[in-house]
Amino acid sequence: MRLSLVPLALIPALLFACGGERAQGPHDPNTLTHGISNVVDTLDPVFQTRALDGAVFQQIMEPLVWYNDNLELIPWLATSWEAEEDGRIWNFHLKEGVTFHCGTPFNADAVVAHFRRILDTPGSTRKNRISSDDLQLLNISATDEHTVRFEFDRAFAPWPEVLRDPFAHIVCPHCAAELGENFTEHPCGTGPFMFREWRRGQRIVMARNPNWHGGTIHFENLVFRPIQEQTTRLLELLNGNLDSCDISWTVIPDVRDDPRIVIQTAPSLSVRYIAFNTQKPPFDDVRVRRAANHAVDQQSIVDSLLNGIATVSRGPLPEALPAFNPDVRHYDYDPDLARQLLAEAGYPDGVDVEMWASDLQTFSVIAQAVAEDLRQVGIRVNMRVFDKATYWDHFDEYIHPDGSWEPQAEGVYDMCIAAWLGGESAFGFLWPLLRSHSYSNSGFYDNSEVDEILYAMLSTPDPDEYLRLVRECQRIVVDDAPWIFCNHGVEGFATRPWVQGYHISSSGEYRFGGVRIVVPEEG
Repeated sequence: MRLSLVPLALIPALLFACGGERAQGPHDPNTLTHGISNVVDTLDPVFQTRALDGAVFQQIMEPLVWYNDNLELIPWLATSWEAEEDGRIWNFHLKEGVTFHCGTPFNADAVVAHFRRILDTPGSTRKNRISSDDLQLLNISATDEHTVRFEFDRAFAPWPEVLRDPFAHIVCPHCAAELGENFTEHPCGTGPFMFREWRRGQRIVMARNPNWHGGTIHFENLVFRPIQEQTTRLLELLNGNLDSCDISWTVIPDVRDDPRIVIQTAPSLSVRYIAFNTQKPPFDDVRVRRAANHAVDQQSIVDSLLNGIATVSRGPLPEALPAFNPDVRHYDYDPDLARQLLAEAGYPDGVDVEMWASDLQTFSVIAQAVAEDLRQVGIRVNMRVFDKATYWDHFDEYIHPDGSWEPQAEGVYDMCIAAWLGGESAFGFLWPLLRSHSYSNSGFYDNSEVDEILYAMLSTPDPDEYLRLVRECQRIVVDDAPWIFCNHGVEGFATRPWVQGYHISSSGEYRFGGVRIVVPEEG
């Protein structure tokens, strides 16, 4: 029996102490104030690296394509698109009559300028999405005012899916050219809200775009407030200082039935896993990797430690994605089989390994539980814990942006805990996480068969064949077990009852179209 690591019993008392009779209506019926779980680093797609930043600035900027609530790719700033040469060339036809917030017309020249800026801006963190050894955007051109043409050095069938990513949210070319590196302080796009103010670490203020092409916004102002501590966010929500906030698995069970709050949850399009260093002993042996998967009671971790607010993973893709393969191998909890596999691999007395982990609460809970289960079968884990703010920086010594690896260098880990938010596209998980010599491949996983499938996906415009490749890739990866497949999280969103019409997104985005702030009637 596992014991919960989160002192949940304290939370109801803290929340009750805030005073349930206060703030019966919104502090401002024209303003929605939302509490986010961290500070925002940038509002410029060129420099975005974190999902939260993208979720905030997509209120200001928009992409050419979108995914609806059924995870279907739909037109957005583009109206249609077609491929030539099996996807080496893509033509996108743009929506007419759209303007940026400053009045600059949205057209093909603006799209060309946006992607040229991604490629040409010094320090661009998103350049590698369209310019790398694997793929080169050779040319982007406006063939007429409302048609833009992308030409790659090779077929790139998933390009419409990739265009949904935060880096592809189109910025105003006039403002970007005029402001340069200061664009992040005054971002301009075509989105539902116009930028007004950013006080770093305190708030980001936006105003309704009255000319938005995408629907109706029913309130005037949107404010994002970063409040990193979960309980503090809830207290601010209950006191009426927030109208909505992000909410995590740590507190959902204790506030789900609170009449002062409306809780929405949705399966997250994310994956949590522990990557093996597959290039050095003991995890260069698939039997040891499979043993580790069988050693961990994932369902118990979800039920007892994550409050049931997660789903056990069965591979590298969330089950919510239509491309998920339900027929992959199951790694059922079987410590006896784990010991047998370890002995067959030459470790009858077990083995000592080092795992890297972050002090982020979710990572810490999962890593500690996994380490204890592994110890029970003889995989003795020495945990090296880093501050969550610098955790990923430590990987740069061994995994380089140019695709070179040093998996056997002194000090490199044997295992590490990681997570990935891949968006609505299977390609957004498989290509960065499992392709050999990818910068995001923390397991140093190098499987020629998987690489062959991933590159075949680039040149496969037929959707049925593409789906077959995606599912075959999952099968191979799960059999090969480069990770301990842990769990998929849950997106949580809390509102006060006066916020009506909000529908949570599995992608972790904020979608405020159609949302109303309804002032309660007195009496």
